[in-house]
Amino acid sequence: MQKQFLIKKIEEGVNGLLAPDDNPELLGRLPCSPLKDKSYTHQFGQRARRHVEENWNLLKAKTNLEAALFALLKR
Repeated sequence: MQKQFLIKKIEEGVNGLLAPDDNPELLGRLPCSPLKDKSYTHQFGQRARRHVEENWNLLKAKTNLEAALFALLKR
C-alpha cells in the first residue's frame, strides 16, 4: 500500500495518529500517548469507527473493485 494512499485516509487526531518518518522516538511514544486519557481514547475510537462506517462499507468496496477491474479490462 502506498504511503500517499494512507496519508489521504488518515486524519491526524480524528481516525489516526501520524509521526514523521525521521522521528523514531516520537513514533515509539505515539501509540501510548492516547491511552493516558480515557475520554480522549473513547472519543478517538468513536471517530475512527464512524470514519470506517462512512468510508469503508461493503457497497463502496464492491463498487471500487468493479471500477478497478473494468479499468483493467479496458487496457
